[in-house]
Amino acid sequence: MFKTYLSKTSVTDVTISEDNKYLAIAEIDTSGTLIQSNVKVISIEKAIADNANSSIESTFKSETGKLITDLKYQDKNKLVVMYTDEIHSINEGKEEVLLKQADKKVTFSSIELENYCVQIEEQSSGLFTVDTIVNIKDVSNNKEVNYTIKGAIKEIITKGNVIAINLGADVEFINTQGMLIKRYKSNQEVTNITVSESIAGIVYRDKIELINL
Repeated sequence: MFKTYLSKTSVTDVTISEDNKYLAIAEIDTSGTLIQSNVKVISIEKAIADNANSSIESTFKSETGKLITDLKYQDKNKLVVMYTDEIHSINEGKEEVLLKQADKKVTFSSIELENYCVQIEEQSSGLFTVDTIVNIKDVSNNKEVNYTIKGAIKEIITKGNVIAINLGADVEFINTQGMLIKRYKSNQEVTNITVSESIAGIVYRDKIELINL
């Protein structure tokens, strides 16, 4: 359909809007002493018509030293950008901070949800114990809900409106409203998890179990 070239930067991620009108490119420039990340938004219609620089709708330049790790168009063409320490949204030419690390001990983050982003934070709850706080933010209205788990977690997997939290031998499935969908208990370590809207696959070293959500 068209080609676009980056002469001095490298691509870390791309995403296409739900209406197929825009292509957003996360690019980084490592030629200087500090990394420079940018988000370039291209009109697909204009790119097909002339395949020139006039197809670039806008370019968002991040603060020097910030690294983009993920990029996703969500509801109503709102573009969500995940950096190593913050999650931003870009809508109608305006960039806004959704979640930031600041002084928190953030272990995982994800924007691979429908109209939500999530940040996992560990907080000390005792001399040798921690609680894990799952911070879930609605991208459309900035409302935030929290879900608390006793102990540290191994990883999270996100899909649609489901967040799967791997605790090692147990898995908790919650929705983007911060409500528990299902708690799965096992006698052995979970290697990996795959999630759809209604089914989850629990992967072990020697078998896979499917469960309904």
